[in-house]
Amino acid sequence: MDNSVVITGYGSLSSISNGSEFSLAYDYEPSESPFYVDEASYRPYLMHRQQKYDAIEQIEKRTTLKGMSESQRAATYSAGVALDMAGLKNKVQILENTSLITACKGGYRDPDLEKSIHLGKSWGKDAVSEMQLTHDLGTMRPSLFLTQLPNLFSANISKCFGVIGESMTFIGGKQAGSNALITAFRRIQSGQDDVALVGGAYDADDHYYHLACAASMNLQKERYCPINQREDNEKILGSAASFLVLESESHAKERGANPCGYLRNVCSKRVNPVLGGRKSSVYYDLWSEIISDLKSRSVGCLMTADSKHFLFEEFEYLKNISKKDIDIYCRATSNVLGAIEEASFITSITLALESLKTNTLCGRTCNSSNEREFRSSSLESIVVSQADNTRSINMALVEAGNVNE
Repeated sequence: MDNSVVITGYGSLSSISNGSEFSLAYDYEPSESPFYVDEASYRPYLMHRQQKYDAIEQIEKRTTLKGMSESQRAATYSAGVALDMAGLKNKVQILENTSLITACKGGYRDPDLEKSIHLGKSWGKDAVSEMQLTHDLGTMRPSLFLTQLPNLFSANISKCFGVIGESMTFIGGKQAGSNALITAFRRIQSGQDDVALVGGAYDADDHYYHLACAASMNLQKERYCPINQREDNEKILGSAASFLVLESESHAKERGANPCGYLRNVCSKRVNPVLGGRKSSVYYDLWSEIISDLKSRSVGCLMTADSKHFLFEEFEYLKNISKKDIDIYCRATSNVLGAIEEASFITSITLALESLKTNTLCGRTCNSSNEREFRSSSLESIVVSQADNTRSINMALVEAGNVNE
């Protein structure tokens, strides 16, 4: 069984999106520090801060909200927006059989609590001190079970919206987000699922992550500039959370849902340099697979690479592909989103959907000649490419929801 996979809902929180609202009409201006770049919180390092949102719109119980970390709140909020758009909120029978597939980092820590401990706070033996000790130990508990915490992403979403089908959680950087989407796509395509809620979240507002990246000397300092003007491995961390509702086309039609777009293909291929694998040949193989599904010879390409070396490498690949009678318009999404790890692939999918909805590609993210102004009369297809991994390359083809009408 081979089903067409449609996207019936999406929600995203990032530096350029707030739930279902996106700011795509930007254009790079070298005199400004754009895209919600926070220059103060982790000075001298920068951060792409996600837009402010009202979590209570999707997470009604304040007691539930209080027990979540920021990335869990953002993930649950984005999942709720996606379910709203898909028209699945309170559809108990469907949600009971909806698979929930998430990608996230391995837990979080409370810097305020740990700071108080490092500063030498002492607990006495009187009743007040014992109460304080009990409170602090309860607060500290999430820091003690970091490997268990990712399951709370799925648990919180299930609790808030009643999504109680099969659940899977992927941990491990950008590839985790790609694996989550690939898994959801293949389960629906094979007929294993009719509906899946899939997404990822990454919270960069954390001293530990900035410290770890700064130690490896690859964080940009002082002033924003696009990737093509940075040192080779410099990046800016960002916060984001994005979710998609995937459905089989037949299921969506049966319940009268209008697709936001078609997910025509999601493919991945491993690069193994030890066995003589060449990244360029793997990249071209995946593009050949994607091209076979294209209905338009003019296509957008959203690239998730967040370092100069990988981005320029991909630009060179695309120049060769453009010679095959395909007009490719590139955008480096990390210039506006930052390095958002597990949320990277799926957040770029939401940008693709919003671009298809408005029939225009999102604005240029740098003043490089590699990013051309979009001049086509219509936009029907966008490829999302994740090629900044030395071990694997991932691609997805998204098409407008009205392609078959």
